[in-house]
Amino acid sequence: RFAILKCSSHSSMFLLLIQLDLILFGTGILITLLFLSTQIYCDVFKGVKFMNFKNGLTAILKKDTSVPIVSVYIWVKTGSINEKPEQAGLSHFIEHLVFKGTKNFPGNTEIMENVENMGGYVNAATSKEYTCFYIDIQKDGYIQAIKMLSDMVTNPLFPEKEIIPERKVVIEEIQRHKDNPHSQLYEKFMNTIYKQAAYKNSVIGTEDVIANIPREEIVKYFKQYYIPSRMVIAVVGDINIKE
Repeated sequence: RFAILKCSSHSSMFLLLIQLDLILFGTGILITLLFLSTQIYCDVFKGVKFMNFKNGLTAILKKDTSVPIVSVYIWVKTGSINEKPEQAGLSHFIEHLVFKGTKNFPGNTEIMENVENMGGYVNAATSKEYTCFYIDIQKDGYIQAIKMLSDMVTNPLFPEKEIIPERKVVIEEIQRHKDNPHSQLYEKFMNTIYKQAAYKNSVIGTEDVIANIPREEIVKYFKQYYIPSRMVIAVVGDINIKE
């Protein structure tokens, strides 16, 4: 016996699946669990500030002083489902390339070194629906973290001298992906389920595309999808929200 309890807030939906034995406990337990699930969900959003800017950017802020650390995430609404066959793996490739120099941080390892020198951690990930860039850092460095991530998703340089060696890096990832039985099973599963839909597209892409796609196509794809209206920035931790 199962019941799905729902609570909506900020246009979101919280689902709680609970097994109930109504014969033993009666319907009163259902009302109690519904109340508790609502309270839990609302507590999660307590203190969260949502901001929508004229350019379409969404910002989510939450102050949490339990530890002197801040997490800064930028989510971009683009992934493998946005790619044409001749662009297979381009979202993931761009995820790599934006680390190779930006307008305000032109060095090919400058952002990585800046974050590490402040005791932080920087990384990124690509999926079928989104690309995410993030920095976890001590609280005195979160403003700089915002500046670095913002520059990565708005002002990457895509220097040709960095694109060439990075092609080899990503191709090696593709080859490892092919050698991984779990990864291959997943790809076959997705291709079986989504024969027509773009969800069949592999995130890692193909060696041929990564080896040959010109810089002009990389920049064109970036300009098409890396726009404020397709981005969400989330900053959570020991922050000054007014700042």
